[in-house]
Amino acid sequence: MHTTNHNQNGRIVEVIIFLIKELRNAVAHNSVVFDCRFKNTNPPSQLTEYLQSETGITNITFDHIVDYFIIVIFLLKKLGVTKTELKQIVRKFYAESEKLRNTIPISAHTSIMGSDFRNKINRLTNYI
Repeated sequence: MHTTNHNQNGRIVEVIIFLIKELRNAVAHNSVVFDCRFKNTNPPSQLTEYLQSETGITNITFDHIVDYFIIVIFLLKKLGVTKTELKQIVRKFYAESEKLRNTIPISAHTSIMGSDFRNKINRLTNYI
């Protein structure tokens, strides 16, 4: 995960670990995760710019759960998980989101997933 453009101080892995640590802690302690209430700090622009340049996905802000999903898929790909497995994970996530969308008002779904959810999922699939 070396890139001179976005990792000049060599701390990109550290930044990613601290970012997903907040999600991990929320999951481990049965806290609410779907609305990103667990987020304590804003990720540095270095990380968002890096993810956006690597994945081709724009508007990664970590204000919606899909952005955390993007970083998890990014890490899994870097760790060598197969394209088939990654696409299966993305399809399941999308299917669960559609189930949710069909059971709650669309405005509530948009506030949870973001207005650009489908675009991000499509670009994530292209990245894989």
